[in-house]
Amino acid sequence: MIIDLVYGGIIAIAVFRGFRFGLVFSIFWLISIVAGILAAVSLSHITASYLERWFHIAPAFLPLLAFLLTMVLVVMVVRMLGKLMDGLFKVLQLSTLNKLAGALVWGVIASLLFSTVLWYANNMSVFKPELIADSKVFSPLIAFAPFTMDIIGSLLPSAGSIFDRLQEWFDSAGQLPTSDLRAV
Repeated sequence: MIIDLVYGGIIAIAVFRGFRFGLVFSIFWLISIVAGILAAVSLSHITASYLERWFHIAPAFLPLLAFLLTMVLVVMVVRMLGKLMDGLFKVLQLSTLNKLAGALVWGVIASLLFSTVLWYANNMSVFKPELIADSKVFSPLIAFAPFTMDIIGSLLPSAGSIFDRLQEWFDSAGQLPTSDLRAV
C-alpha cells in the first residue's frame, strides 16, 4: 500500500508536469541537457581560452567555469528552439495533443525511474515481504525496468552488457569481482 501511494504521487506529479509543459518542450528539455553536457565536455577548452583572454580568470577556476558556461549556453539555445517549436504547435492548434503526449511521456519516464529504484531496492532486499504483498503495483513495476533494459540492450549492445554485469553483481550478493577492483 505504501509503495502504491508513493508511486501514485510520483505519477500524478509527472503527468501534471508533462501536461503542463507538453511533449515538444519535454523532448527539447531532455535534448538540451544531453547536448549541453556533450558540448561542455567537447568544447569547454575553447570557452576557457576565451575566458582567460577576455577576463584573465585564474587557471584554477577556469575549467569548471568554462564547463558550466558552455553547458548553460547550449542548454539555453536548445530550449529556445524548443519554445519556438512549442509555439508552432500552438499556432497549428495541436496544443492539446502536445500536452496529452507530454503527460504520457512523463508518466512513462516516472514509471521507469520508479521501477528502477524498486528493482535496485528489491535486489538489495530492502523491502519486507509484507510491504511487497500489500502492493498492487509492485509486481508490474518491478518487471518494467528489466524489460526496458532488455530493449535498450538489444538496441545498444554495449548498454546491454552493462545491465547484465549489474544483474550478475546483484546475484552474487553484491560482491565485486576482484578483476574489477584491480582495474580501478
